Amino acid sequence: MHFMRACIPQFLKQDSKGRILNICSLAAGSGAVGGSAYTASKHALLGLSRSTAWMYANTGISCNALCPGGVLGTDIFLNKDQAHKIGWERSLVFMQCVPAYMDVCDLMPSILYLVTAPRINGTELAVDGGLTVA
Repeated sequence: MHFMRACIPQFLKQDSKGRILNICSLAAGSGAVGGSAYTASKHALLGLSRSTAWMYANTGISCNALCPGGVLGTDIFLNKDQAHKIGWERSLVFMQCVPAYMDVCDLMPSILYLVTAPRINGTELAVDGGLTVA
């Protein structure tokens, strides 16, 4: 939100086609991940992303949301050993259609797509190894 407050006026002043990408979470579309406060904050960020996309669509500014599943190196689990120790290996990785750990680098193609595609605006993209459909 602070980033958006800082960038949007600059985008408008420069008449540039600004691209905003908010990193949400799978919790933005469910109620079971991370507790109520975390889930509510991710729902709010997704709503803010969609509202911003609508409000500034005619200016060339786009706003999208990336909703990753569990990613190594984040607070959910810091490494594979920790994931195994606390049971995430069984409860998350094997529930995905693609049973593998996700690394931050796995998000890069989706990030590049969302910030470069000219007609993508107000989109929520889940990158979760198929967890949301499993």
